[in-house]
Amino acid sequence: MKILSLAAMSVAAIVAANFGRKLAKRRATRGPVTTTQWSDRWAGCDMAEWFEEPEASRITKYVAIVEEQADRFDVDPDLVLGTIHIESGFNPEAKSDVGATGLMQLMPSTSKSLAEKLGIANNPRDPTLNVMMGTSMISTLLERWDGNEKTAMASYFAGEKNVRDALAGEGLTFKQNRYALAVANARDRFAHARRICAERPAGYA
Repeated sequence: MKILSLAAMSVAAIVAANFGRKLAKRRATRGPVTTTQWSDRWAGCDMAEWFEEPEASRITKYVAIVEEQADRFDVDPDLVLGTIHIESGFNPEAKSDVGATGLMQLMPSTSKSLAEKLGIANNPRDPTLNVMMGTSMISTLLERWDGNEKTAMASYFAGEKNVRDALAGEGLTFKQNRYALAVANARDRFAHARRICAERPAGYA
């Protein structure tokens, strides 16, 4: 058992190293994400201006986790925020009829695979772990689709194989297109709120 355990750890280390090299290469090409605190990026922002309660309060609660993981995996934080808005409305207890769980609605098999890849506990109900896994998935999909956000997000929704099959035929399906557009619109909504809030003077109320 000890030999098997060591072998498994070696495989996990190799996978993690390969992922790290790919991420470093993409960061070198696209440039690093500036790391700032929630108070700097969203100073003067009341999420209730942009989103209905109780989601607005949940956004404020979890956005720092999103910012951290987006920076870690070199993903636009507004894209991750938009994805969570569409997937769960920032409800960490959300669970779909087919078993997708948490903020980023991860399927059991997906959660298990991502947890093993990242070397973390497979607990998609934990907000930090859920966002870490979901953001890493978006990062990988963006890399596989050469930065094409539309196909990456369609793959997040429908699965990469289904999207490739669709593109080999008549193109993305109606549902795949609709999901990718919904996430893009939500991302733009967060980006707009971010810009407005950043322009406000210190002490704005």
